[in-house]
Amino acid sequence: MPDDILRDYTQTTANLITTMAAWSDPAVIPLSPAALKLHTEWRAELEPRLLAGTGDLEALRDWASKLPGATARIAGQLHLGQDPNHGPRSPIGEETMARAITQSRYWAEHAMAAFGAMRAHPAIDDARAVLDWIGARTSFTERDVYRTMHRRFPTSAAAAVAISVLEDHGYIRRGEVPRGPGRRPVVYDVHPQAVTR
Repeated sequence: MPDDILRDYTQTTANLITTMAAWSDPAVIPLSPAALKLHTEWRAELEPRLLAGTGDLEALRDWASKLPGATARIAGQLHLGQDPNHGPRSPIGEETMARAITQSRYWAEHAMAAFGAMRAHPAIDDARAVLDWIGARTSFTERDVYRTMHRRFPTSAAAAVAISVLEDHGYIRRGEVPRGPGRRPVVYDVHPQAVTR
């Protein structure tokens, strides 16, 4: 990073800390009407991208649903960085919000690229195969998967890895193991939305 940029960043941050350290109440920084309009349009743009089955951000719904709030915080940081002396007492403008939305679009694309790379991992592919096998089942055991998919999974441990990926992503969950003598198999319950109709 060039020295002048690092110096400006350090000085701006120090000024913000010094200026706001004496405040007893948090600063409330409103959005200008134009900035609010842009942010509302950004939220409306994101909503269909989160829809199950059609949205490109569906797989990242938990993360992406927080993106509008993160965008507002980014706008606040850009606003304060641009005018540390008057920023805490002036509304966030349209241009600043537009820059924040540009950053958020970048992070959304970056997240999808990262998720795509994760999906290319063999464990993800195996988990998808198990999900296809689940079909209309509402529950199953690890042994069920291993016995019927033994050509894909050379060991029960390999099947367990794929099952754990599905569990981590909320497609299935461990059911209650009934008490009694002997070792009882763990039954996995399938999330209703994961069931093939």
